[in-house]
Amino acid sequence: MVTSPHKNKLRMEAKKKLASLSSQEQKIKDKDLSLNLRNCLKDFSIHGAIGGFAPIPGEPHWECELMDLDTPLAFPAFENDKMKFYLAKWDELVWGDDFGVKLKVPANKKEEIIPELLLVPGLLFTKKGERLGRGKGFYDRYLSKYEGQKWGLCFAEQIVEQIPREEHDQKVHKIITDRGIIKSED
Repeated sequence: MVTSPHKNKLRMEAKKKLASLSSQEQKIKDKDLSLNLRNCLKDFSIHGAIGGFAPIPGEPHWECELMDLDTPLAFPAFENDKMKFYLAKWDELVWGDDFGVKLKVPANKKEEIIPELLLVPGLLFTKKGERLGRGKGFYDRYLSKYEGQKWGLCFAEQIVEQIPREEHDQKVHKIITDRGIIKSED
């Protein structure tokens, strides 16, 4: 996937901004975001699984206030050139490099599912639901065929006015931050 130099510059700036957060600041933001997500989930009737992600450095720990959640969770893994989601609990995740970086993925890749709700990471989002990922296109390819609810997760500092868009870029329906919930404007 070819990406614009402007997008790469935005990615570097976003990563730098996230890296500047102290561990204490991030813990507070993680908790606030997780509580906002918890409140949002109360108003959303889920009959299937939530597709989540195991956060890498700089990404929100959305799970910190949801460990008692009864809803099944699914996590992504990369297999046969495709991102797929597999049912798993937090303690069933293992370190892998499925996506070209070290992150936690399901140890048991037997029960592939399509989550009813997908929690989507990103480096930047707009209030229109536009998202800038890390540049590999895994989520954009998956989201292009996904028909369920897509909720972006990020800190308030990651909301920007504009992101350069390309044809393959996918939007989210809602964005959960440490400061509140943004319903996409489109």
